[in-house]
Amino acid sequence: MSNQIVVPRTAGELASKLRSVVDTLEDVGADLDSLKAAMDQVAAGSDWDSLATVLGCSAANAEAVYNLVGSVVSGPMADAFLAQLISRLQYGG
Repeated sequence: MSNQIVVPRTAGELASKLRSVVDTLEDVGADLDSLKAAMDQVAAGSDWDSLATVLGCSAANAEAVYNLVGSVVSGPMADAFLAQLISRLQYGG
């Protein structure tokens, strides 16, 4: 038995919305991972002034943004349930 779940977009409005949400979550996860990696490079060694320059905010706010993004990437976006939702639901039309 496969653990993949096929939810065809053509099944109706609710199925289409579900697929859209799953696709969006997958894209957001990839975008956040990329953003975090870029922020890691800019703020290497806790260089909040450099990150502040590229973000256009204060160093204190740059550090807060960095920590918020990092918390989302390592928290909700890394959650097993979210990963299952994204990986198990497959296109079916």
